Amino acid sequence: MRGLKPTSPAVSRRERVLCSLRHEVPASVPAYVNNVVDWEQYTEPLEVGSREALLDALGNSIISYVPEHVTIRDEDHELPAMFSIWGVPEELCVTYTDSIPRPLANAETIADVDAFSWPSARDWDFEPMRESLSEEHEHARMSCRWEPVFSRLCEMFGMEQAMVNLYTNLPVIEAALAQIENYYDQYYELLLDKCGD
Repeated sequence: MRGLKPTSPAVSRRERVLCSLRHEVPASVPAYVNNVVDWEQYTEPLEVGSREALLDALGNSIISYVPEHVTIRDEDHELPAMFSIWGVPEELCVTYTDSIPRPLANAETIADVDAFSWPSARDWDFEPMRESLSEEHEHARMSCRWEPVFSRLCEMFGMEQAMVNLYTNLPVIEAALAQIENYYDQYYELLLDKCGD
């Protein structure tokens, strides 16, 4: 990039991202900064007062948006752990350890896979997301975030069992993949219908 001059006087963070997507050289390189571990420790050195201000100070150009999950809570009962829509404890859903419950760990047949309470795209409320998107003009807007199909498979079976099933029980894997694919198809169809403009 040495010697290249900006081909666009992009000023806003959003414009810099769009400039890059057009294969033009923006005035400064846009970045996607979303995950800063223990972000509070950096607020004083960078003289910022919030997580959003910290991300901006680090050059973040993109904000990702997700819809709100429509949940029904029973106020009379305390749940021992909150589970993700994929049946994995929420706080551990990004790990691959097999020491936590995996909803399809013991699935041996297609019927076992189908018996799982698969999530529905209709469990999401896209209206608040649409409002947030319409109010953001400085940053580029992205949706949705990390939605991995193969990792989701490993999350539900456990990594070891998913790998074993790929070799010994492919119909079970294909049944789970079909369910995951169906969910994502419906989810993104709804997202584009509600927020696509």
